[in-house]
Amino acid sequence: MPDGQELQSVFNIKQDGEKLSGTAEGPMGEAPITAGTLTGDSIAFTVEMNDVKIVHKGTVPGDEMKLKVEIGDQTMNRTAKRVK
Repeated sequence: MPDGQELQSVFNIKQDGEKLSGTAEGPMGEAPITAGTLTGDSIAFTVEMNDVKIVHKGTVPGDEMKLKVEIGDQTMNRTAKRVK
């Protein structure tokens, strides 16, 4: 988080060609993943929770997602790791 606190989220992502869907789960509950795309190693998707759009854009190098997350006028970087 911008204040330095750690935030745990779980992304349950389904891929159909270049299209992504699924859910995001965090402290505020579960929300659908929308507008999801994966082209090469570039990923983008949106999560809308409590009328707030959270836009995720980044890359997928191997079993990680390196994401730039935009919430309103705030931006933060996150790394997500695949659970095997």
